[in-house]
Amino acid sequence: MLPRVQYPTFSFTIPSTGQLLKFRPYSVGEEKTLLMALESEDFNDVIAGMKSVISACVQSKDFDIETLSTFDIELFFLHLKSKSSGEEISISLMNKTCLLKEGKGPCEKSSVVKIDLKEVKAMLTGPEGELIEFDPESMKKRMNITLSGDIGVILRFPSFSDLEAAGSMFAKQPKEMSAEEAKKVTKQMGEKLAVRCIVSIYTKEAMFRATEIPEDELLKWYYDLPTTEQKKIEHAFDDLPEVKCQVDFKCQHCDFKSKHTFEGISDFFA
Repeated sequence: MLPRVQYPTFSFTIPSTGQLLKFRPYSVGEEKTLLMALESEDFNDVIAGMKSVISACVQSKDFDIETLSTFDIELFFLHLKSKSSGEEISISLMNKTCLLKEGKGPCEKSSVVKIDLKEVKAMLTGPEGELIEFDPESMKKRMNITLSGDIGVILRFPSFSDLEAAGSMFAKQPKEMSAEEAKKVTKQMGEKLAVRCIVSIYTKEAMFRATEIPEDELLKWYYDLPTTEQKKIEHAFDDLPEVKCQVDFKCQHCDFKSKHTFEGISDFFA
């Protein structure tokens, strides 16, 4: 039997929960699985490939990928990638805001930007467009919604499974929809996502866990809320953490300088 190379073990702390995970780098075969998913250009295939590779590499026994939020998975995957194939990646970027020295308008040529994956973090966007690093404690308070009548709702961050379930509503619709119909379906998706992310409903006297409430009963409770109370819950999902990294960009053709923000997992595979 041929000798097997021993993989090193690394650790990663899940941003939203503080859970410490032990993992190994992915293998060449696992990287090929991921590349095949990326080549399909289907977002669901990419996510399925990421989840498959992550599940294979994590060595912690109490790990359940389906419980992780979208930004947990994306950030962990980029950390896994940095330990498997290098901490720096090069991305071809076309910045259409750069101008030719002659003042003829956007040069629309690509330049290579290097990103240190260690600098990618879970971030929020501030009121002035500034990037704010994710703070678990402040977000925990934000996801605890106070409704009228001394009723409270505790929410969790959406997972990819939640997004897939909500997005399936679009798959059931006709390919051609009017703007009004699409708006209606989008609203229904948001409502379904909000209900799926309810952890518990509480009062001063009692706590009701969502896992112990029949789905139809939970939906009825949500739809019976006044519009103002529904919006309190929906607004919690307006600006969720996302993997982001801001880099200094210099056009290699016209020397125009600016800052560019990469956000969302797809930006790091451009």
